[in-house]
Amino acid sequence: MVVISLEGIDTAGKTTIGRLLRDSIDNSVFVESAPKEIKRIVDDQPVEIRFLGYMLANAKLSEYINKHKDEYDLFIVDRFHHSTVAYHACLAEEKGSDKNRIYSLANHIVDDLNLVVPDYVVWFDVDDEVALGRMLARGELTRMDEKMKDFEFTGRVRDEYENMFADGEFYNNAFVYIDTTNRNVYETLDDVIHNLCDMGVLDGSRIKSYAERR
Repeated sequence: MVVISLEGIDTAGKTTIGRLLRDSIDNSVFVESAPKEIKRIVDDQPVEIRFLGYMLANAKLSEYINKHKDEYDLFIVDRFHHSTVAYHACLAEEKGSDKNRIYSLANHIVDDLNLVVPDYVVWFDVDDEVALGRMLARGELTRMDEKMKDFEFTGRVRDEYENMFADGEFYNNAFVYIDTTNRNVYETLDDVIHNLCDMGVLDGSRIKSYAERR
């Protein structure tokens, strides 16, 4: 069993590529970390309560992975611990709190509850202006979408990801960086598959042809 998490700022392409990746690889499953029901309950709460709600979602996802680990060879997760920490560290800092408390709480929760940690991470990024255009094209904006219209906040979230992966500040996973700014979804998909094969995550024999995918 291998777990890959897809991380990065909003509209970078995680969900779209995750579903295409699932359709491209035999015996794989795509799952989203935080269900809409949990988001609806905690998104208006103070930062630490909101953070704990998202970590609860991560714990439920870990439970799902462990329950089905004999059914699938590959779990593709749309955001996991890294995104939870990156966003809430920035939200905490914005409120004048110590963002390191978010890192500390996350480490305790993951370790003490023995939560699943991804084996590999694909970190998606996208230019701020392109991200904003994609957001507006989706129609109704969520509260976090409104937040991400502030490029300064987006930059801080991006910095958190960079620090996490470059310095091993939070679970030093093997990761690959993908900029989706000037690529269509199939170019991005091919890039992801190529990188995961190079890292030894995927065996080329399990990847479906274009005809099988579509």
